[in-house]
Amino acid sequence: MRASLRPFVWLALSGCASAPLPPPPPPPPPPPPPPVETRLALLAELQDQAVFERHGDDVVADPYRGLERDTELVGRWLAFTREATAERWPVDAEVRDAVAAADAPLRVRTVATVGQTHATEVATNQARSLRLARTGSEPSLPLSGALAWSASPNGQHVAMILAPTGALPSPHLMVYDWSGVVVDGPVADVVPTAPAWEGDDVLLYVLTGRGRATLRRRFVGAGNDLDPVVLTELREGDAIRLDAIPDGPAWVEAQRGEERSLWLRTGPTLFRRVSDQPAGPAATIAGDHLVIADPAGGRLRFARTSRALRATGWSELPLPGVGAITTCGREVLAVVRRGIGDALVSVDVATGRVHELDSLGLGLVASLDGDANGAWVTWTDPLTPSALVRVSATGELTFDREGPRLEVHRKTIDATNDGETVHFELAEVRLASETPSPLVVLEAHGAFGVSALPAYRAGVAAYLRRGGRWAFADVRGGGGHASPWHEAGRGAGESGAVADLKAAVEALRADGATVALYGMGHGGLTAAGLLAREPQLVSGAVLHGPVADLLRFDRL
Repeated sequence: MRASLRPFVWLALSGCASAPLPPPPPPPPPPPPPPVETRLALLAELQDQAVFERHGDDVVADPYRGLERDTELVGRWLAFTREATAERWPVDAEVRDAVAAADAPLRVRTVATVGQTHATEVATNQARSLRLARTGSEPSLPLSGALAWSASPNGQHVAMILAPTGALPSPHLMVYDWSGVVVDGPVADVVPTAPAWEGDDVLLYVLTGRGRATLRRRFVGAGNDLDPVVLTELREGDAIRLDAIPDGPAWVEAQRGEERSLWLRTGPTLFRRVSDQPAGPAATIAGDHLVIADPAGGRLRFARTSRALRATGWSELPLPGVGAITTCGREVLAVVRRGIGDALVSVDVATGRVHELDSLGLGLVASLDGDANGAWVTWTDPLTPSALVRVSATGELTFDREGPRLEVHRKTIDATNDGETVHFELAEVRLASETPSPLVVLEAHGAFGVSALPAYRAGVAAYLRRGGRWAFADVRGGGGHASPWHEAGRGAGESGAVADLKAAVEALRADGATVALYGMGHGGLTAAGLLAREPQLVSGAVLHGPVADLLRFDRL
C-alpha cells in the first residue's frame, strides 16, 4: 500500500512545485515625514540670511547683520516666539495689547547731520528706511539690502553700500537722490563700511588683487572716473572707518583688536599715517584738533592736525566712562557712562574745559553726529523708544519728546561682603503722572562687565504706563569690561554681586516697597543666588534665560 501511494505523493508534490506562487504582499507605505516645526524652518531661514565674509583664510558667517538686513524675518520670528509663549503662559488680553502698543512706535537707529537739518534711519518690524527732516516734506528712501549708508553734507544725495544681488555678485555702491533716482553707480567690490563725503566726492574702501587695500575717491556724476589712493599698510580684516568734515581733512581709521591706525589726508591723493593710538569709537575733528576717545584708559587724546603725525604732538584729558564722540561747534560732544545711564559732556580741548550738559534723565545715547553748527543725538530710556535731541554749538539742549515723563530716583547704596564695604548706584524710574505701585521690580546683571541699563523694552514701558516701578542696581561685575568694578565681581568676588543685590533689596524695603527680582542671562544667576540664600526678602522673581548650570556652562 505504501508503494502504491508513492506516485500519488510524488505527483501531488510535483504539481505543487509547478504552480505559480502568489505575489508577496506589498510593503507598507513609509511613514510620512515629521512636519518641520515652524521654529526650525525659521532658524533655517535665519541661517540663509547670514552674511558671509572672508577674514584672511577663514570665512565667517555673521547672522546678526543678516537680521539687520531683513527685519521682516525678525518680525516673523518675534511673532512666533510671542505666540509660543502665550500658549504656555497665557497673558491677559489687555496686558498683551498694552505691550503691543508699546512695541509699535518707530525706532530711530542712527542720525546724520545734514547741513542745517538731519537724516534718520528708522526701523519697524517690517522695514528700515532713511528719512530727511525738511520743512514742508519728509522724503524717505528704503534701506532694504543696504549694508551701510551716508548722506552728503548738502543733503542732496545718499550713498548706499548694497548687498550682493544676482546682477552684481559683490557689495556695490549706488548714489541716489531723495526721489530714489540713481545719480551714480554702481561701483563694485566695495567693502561694506559707510562712505564718507568731501563735498560731492565719495570716499570708498575696496579690496583689490592680492588682498591689497585701496581707498578710492569718486566724483558724483563723473561716470567711472576713479582716483585711487593705495594704503598698503591696511590689512584685510581690519575694521575700517572713513570720515571727513566740511572744509576739513578726510581721514581713514583701521582697528584690529586693541590697535588703532589713523591716516589723515594731506593732499589730493596722499594720506599720511598718524602715530598709533588705542582702539575706541570713531575719531572726530573739532576746530583744528584731531580727537580720539580711549574708553579703556578713561581719557580723550587730541592733537592739532598739523602735529598729529608726531607721537609727541598728542595730549590727553582724563574723562572716565567716555564712549562715542562727535564734533559740536568748536568743541567735542562726548557720551559718558555715569554708573547707570549716559550723560552728555562738552569738552573744549583747546582749554581743557569739561562741562556736563543738562540732564536728559535716566537713559542711553543710541547714536550722535555733529558738525560746526551743533549735533544731533538719538536718545532712549525705559519709556521712550527713541527721541531726537538737538545740541547747539553753545551746548543748549532741545528735546523732541512727547507724552508722559519719567520720574527718576537715584541713591547710593553701601554693601558689605567678606568685611569689605563698597558703594554702588541704585536708580528707580516711575511715571510722574501715576500713583506709584508699592511693588518695585529690581533688575541687576553683575558679570562680564555688563550692568543693567535703562534701555527701552516694550514690556517694561507697558508696565510703567500702568503705574509700575522699575529699578536698576549697578552691582559688582558690571561697569564695563576689565574695569575695576568688573574685576571686583569676578571669580571669588562673584558673591559680591549677590551681596550688592541684597543691599539694594533691603534699601527698597526700608522705603516701604515690596520687591520682585528680574534677571536676564547672568543676571538670572545673580537673582537666583539671592533667592537661594534669603528668599523671604522678595515677593517673586522672573529669571529670563538664566545662566544657571555653571557645571556645564563651558559647553553651552
